[in-house]
Amino acid sequence: MLDRFIPNVAPCGKTRREFMWEVGGGFAGLGLIDLLSRDGFFAAEAFRLV
Repeated sequence: MLDRFIPNVAPCGKTRREFMWEVGGGFAGLGLIDLLSRDGFFAAEAFRLV
């Protein structure tokens, strides 16, 4: 049987799909942090802990 899917492994040992999944999650996290900090969420939480 002919194997049509040959994973393209990057130098870090991950496939392109795995790499893009992890990078995409990182960028989404940065966006979430930016939105929460603009709303003052982190300042409010720090004030509550003091």
